[in-house]
Amino acid sequence: ALVQGENRIEIKKPENLEFLKKISEEKNLPFNPEVVRIILHYGRTYYIGVEGEVEPPTKEDLPRKTYLAYGSSITHGSLALGTTYTYPFRLSQKLGCDYINLGMPSC
Repeated sequence: ALVQGENRIEIKKPENLEFLKKISEEKNLPFNPEVVRIILHYGRTYYIGVEGEVEPPTKEDLPRKTYLAYGSSITHGSLALGTTYTYPFRLSQKLGCDYINLGMPSC
């Protein structure tokens, strides 16, 4: 059954942001801890808008390299438990880079 209507996603700034920044710098992590990426599960999604203190990340906030994955339903992650269990996601973590997954699911 399709759920229709507006769903609001609320993201609050972590109270320990300075600590997260310190860890990110010490461990040389690829993303600025202030960057928030929302990963929605497969399906039809419509962007309605955004409110609050929001700005796009700068070049310095993101990893220097991006991994592009292009392939079949395996690349897409059709049988994965979630987006974070796809091989492009896991590989990008190992490489310390961002990723774009252009895998195509089977119909």
